[in-house]
Amino acid sequence: MRNINYTTMMVKRFYYLCCLLLFGPSCGQTSEDSIIQGKSAPAPVDSATASITIIRDGNKIASYESRTANAVLDSDVLMIEMNSPDSKFSMMGYIGGSRSGKYVLDQRQQRGKASISIYHDGSGIPASLTPTEGQFSLIAMNGKSCSGSFSGSLKDQQGNTYTIRGYFSKVAVRNIQAGK
Repeated sequence: MRNINYTTMMVKRFYYLCCLLLFGPSCGQTSEDSIIQGKSAPAPVDSATASITIIRDGNKIASYESRTANAVLDSDVLMIEMNSPDSKFSMMGYIGGSRSGKYVLDQRQQRGKASISIYHDGSGIPASLTPTEGQFSLIAMNGKSCSGSFSGSLKDQQGNTYTIRGYFSKVAVRNIQAGK
């Protein structure tokens, strides 16, 4: 019994340490906060940019620059996240490949295709928008950063047509290689 409790305690400590190392240094703290407190500011991502525009029936209903765009490479799958500064919108992209090229948008995540979903916490549009037609272009992918663009469209249950367009440039990529 004592051995099981000790193992459980060590696993919990390891988990908390990992969380601290991954999320602790920068959560909720701006570069200015770090400088004021006498700490060095986190290294900026070299000119990373990302932007998304959402159009409903020909009228722009939202547009934002994502200051916290990031990407994760897991084997041969690239996942990209671009959130609005006010956290009202979140774009999740899945690319079933890690090479530069054009990927057809699909609602399902599958090899050789891409899917994007916009999640929204406000009113006026559906909580989730996933284009059924369109294309995701991965222009540059070098393992450390990625650049590209996407454009897709869908119709909601009320018959409204949504178009989602976006681009990203020099977004940092974290390589996690599944199973290794």
